[in-house]
Amino acid sequence: MRYARRLLLAIITVICIYGIGAVFGALIPGPRADIAAGDNIEILLVSGPIHYDILLPISPVIHDDFAFAADHGVPIKAPDAEWMMVGWGSHAFYTATGDYSDLRSGTITTAVTGDHAVMRIDAIASMPTDFPAIRLSLSHAQYDALLKEIRHSLGPEPQAIDHPGFSSSDRFFKASGHFSALKTCNVWVSQILRRAGVKMGIWTPTPYAITLSAWWFHPA
Repeated sequence: MRYARRLLLAIITVICIYGIGAVFGALIPGPRADIAAGDNIEILLVSGPIHYDILLPISPVIHDDFAFAADHGVPIKAPDAEWMMVGWGSHAFYTATGDYSDLRSGTITTAVTGDHAVMRIDAIASMPTDFPAIRLSLSHAQYDALLKEIRHSLGPEPQAIDHPGFSSSDRFFKASGHFSALKTCNVWVSQILRRAGVKMGIWTPTPYAITLSAWWFHPA
């Protein structure tokens, strides 16, 4: 019984330290590329229960740079497609199921301790103007750098994964890097934004950390 209590206390302590670290990490500015800011192009950050996705306005540049996604069935060239959604995460966790309630402890353990990364790409029609999302305005140079970083995360020749995805239009692709509790999907989001010259916190492992960092550095 005493061992169980100590173990529980240790787990709670680690969770608290992780949460406090996420708050400070969200507020401390991380290193970023020296790229002039601007308000030419708006992107969206959309949150799920544990994960942020990036929504990029579909344009001829998207058609060219992500033609491989269209070749694998992602309808980025459909007449009603207005946004391309990208998300990065653990292969085991991200592709295990379309419903978080079906996750197994082994899948979670694999993701937390370290796993190969994948990227999910989808195309979305118009978004309501009042949709709850973080809206960031980027200069053309920042946006080009962001697209380059996302494309770089897929490697020189993107490879689709044989997985049904979460919808009828999305696909998973192998991605560079390794997912872990320290480098989560949300850390990846802030990292590539900083590489595009966008101010974000140095460590944002949770959705709340992304939300807090965006509020701190990009107040509405």
